[in-house]
Amino acid sequence: MPSAEAVKAADTLLLVLWINSGITTHTLDREPRWRKPRRKPAAGATR
Repeated sequence: MPSAEAVKAADTLLLVLWINSGITTHTLDREPRWRKPRRKPAAGATR
């Protein structure tokens, strides 16, 4: 079995990567929300 220190190091690295990916997905998730209100009036105009 791997040592406790190695497990802690891998755990911390995964946590950092998970937080970083969470931040990037959160910032990327914001953009469509700003763009969506602009698309709605255009869709209503075509109808």
